[in-house]
Amino acid sequence: MAHTLFDPETALDDAWVYVVSHGGKNFALFPYISALTPVPTLASIYHQIDGMEITKEERRELAALVKRHGTGGRWLFDGVFAWLVTQMEWDNVARREIERQNAQVHTASRKPAPRRKSAAAKSKIKSSRG
Repeated sequence: MAHTLFDPETALDDAWVYVVSHGGKNFALFPYISALTPVPTLASIYHQIDGMEITKEERRELAALVKRHGTGGRWLFDGVFAWLVTQMEWDNVARREIERQNAQVHTASRKPAPRRKSAAAKSKIKSSRG
């Protein structure tokens, strides 16, 4: 599965944010998996908001909290969850992504080999010509 490296201030997607009400207040939650320790844990960052929908300004504020929270690591997205990983893991993912992209470019630039007719197909052509 491909991972997406991202900067929360420029790429925080609304699909990753949950708005919940609790105790008469509204919160925007950003759930993530923290992989800064040997055992990954599910965690979230929250920001109290005014309504039941997050505004652009509130999203920017949440993104700043996410970025500040991630100063001990780097953020990536695996298609399901955001992950906070160590710099070493982030470097490994970045290297694998570059290798994957290079492999795709190399594969796409190759011209397919011409198809050769099988011996059976050649035999049918000869027999039909009589």
